[in-house]
This record gives sequence, C-alpha cells and structure tokens, in this order.
Amino acid sequence: MSGEPGRHAAVAGELTEWWEDLCQQGIGSRVVLLAVPPAWGRTTVLRRFRAAVQDADAPVTLLVDVDGKVAPDRAVQAVALRDALTSAAGRSRAAELLGLDATAGRVQLGVVVGGLFVSGLAAAASVLITSLALTAAGKAWDASPAGEDGVVARAARAVAAVSVSVPVVVLIDDADRLDPGLARTLVTNLAGRCDGQVLVVAAADPGSDLITGLTAR
Repeated sequence: MSGEPGRHAAVAGELTEWWEDLCQQGIGSRVVLLAVPPAWGRTTVLRRFRAAVQDADAPVTLLVDVDGKVAPDRAVQAVALRDALTSAAGRSRAAELLGLDATAGRVQLGVVVGGLFVSGLAAAASVLITSLALTAAGKAWDASPAGEDGVVARAARAVAAVSVSVPVVVLIDDADRLDPGLARTLVTNLAGRCDGQVLVVAAADPGSDLITGLTAR
C-alpha cells in the first residue's frame, strides 16, 4: 500500500475519523458519498478503510460489503443486496460477540424485521432475535418493483436495528451500477433509524443518478 497515492490515504483517513466518531461519540448514522469516477481509485480507498475497521485492535464493528457489480436486472440486484446484508453476520468479530456467526444466527438476521431485540454487547451471548419476517430462506416474495424495494428495505432496517447495540459500517463499491431506486432504498433505510449507529460509505460517479438523487434529498 506504500505506493498508493496520498489522496487515497487521506480519504481513507477521513472515513476512519467518521467511523471513530460513530463508535466513540455516538454521533448517529451517517452517509458518506465518495463521489469520484471509477478510475480514481475508490476501490483502493475502500480497501484501506476496510483494513482499519477489521484491525484486531479496532472497536468492534459489524462490517457489510456491498458490490455494485451485479447483473443489471433489478430483481437480481434486490436479492444480491439482501444477501449481502444478511450474510455479513458470519464474517466479523461483532457477529461472534453477538452470537450471529452460527447458521441459526445468520438466518435470524436475514429474517428479522418486525420485532428485533438485541440485549447489547455486555450480554452478547444472550442476544435475542425473534419475530422474524424477511424471507432469506427462500420463501416466495413479491417480484414487483415495490416488492423488490421492500426486500431491500426490510434487510436494511434489520441491520440498522442491530446497529443500536454495535456500530455498523456498510461499504458500497460501484454504487452507481446499482438500480438507483434500489440503491436509495438501501441507503435511506440503513441510515434512517434515529437511534442507529450506521456509517454508509457509497462510492459512485459524481454524475450518477444515485449521487444526484441522494444529494437532492
């Protein structure tokens, strides 16, 4: 990484400051738009920031990676976004502490929305997640545009609910390649909870519909 341009380190450092404020000062959910063209090195920035979040001495954080490079079909993207959110439970120290790394825990995170209760890190072994509603286990779901938005929204709100007890970082690379409506649904539901602690970092082209739509809001 020593050969990477200083701009990458500078932006990654700024993202790290946002994350530290989230973890240490409880600033509430934030959305950071990394509005740069694909050739600028945004994947490099996200990689550096991801390494900081995953450091063994870093604050415990649930990390979610979303890759915008999926099939352009809206329904396929909805499933991919849902899966990215629900599968994060098996890949972090936060998941281990919250008891979400086991198969049952991953399914629970994937299917919960209506009544999600988390006891907190002090009693992480006894985390309770009940009243599951999202169909992560293969149940049929509405394939209409509204249904696709609903699938993404429910998964995002489930992750936002977990963030009440442990900070969550969601990295969205190539966000401009996602359906703009689905991407906005994802971002707004991740960050929309008033007591949540989610840092969403979305990398996208400055002229993309996603950036335009989110900044307009």
